[in-house]
Amino acid sequence: MREVVEALTALPHIFLDLVLPRLPSLGARLRDGGRVLDVGCGGGWAVVQIAERFPKISCVGIDVEPYSVDLARRLIVERGLADRCEAREQSVDQLAEDGTYDVATSFLVLHEIPPASKRPAFAAVARALKPGGHFLIFDEVYPESDEALRTMPTRFAALAQ
Repeated sequence: MREVVEALTALPHIFLDLVLPRLPSLGARLRDGGRVLDVGCGGGWAVVQIAERFPKISCVGIDVEPYSVDLARRLIVERGLADRCEAREQSVDQLAEDGTYDVATSFLVLHEIPPASKRPAFAAVARALKPGGHFLIFDEVYPESDEALRTMPTRFAALAQ
């Protein structure tokens, strides 16, 4: 699990360095402060990297995998961010903080959610966001049919899984 966590450290950098500059109003919102929710935080790299880039924000990461949450908690402490960041062992459908977050992120998590559970997961994130909040999803396409397995990038996604 630790190797998986470490392999994914580049994804938040891609968001921060390549995507966010193309979204100036979102960048300004983060610079001004606010709350960020990372759905499926894994080992906490997105939580930590976003908090380090934007010193006025607070971040909450949630994940259902206990070992990953433990790694995230340790990383948060190691980086001296315990006053602004936390990691919780929690499913997205357990979110009960309506209208709390300015931004929600998800890095390579949604393809892991069963199709029947996606609608309730999206609804939970929508409720957790403040009006005008943003939900940024970084994920691969996962094939849902035999025909989709014959084309790229879904074939690659299936092989990666």
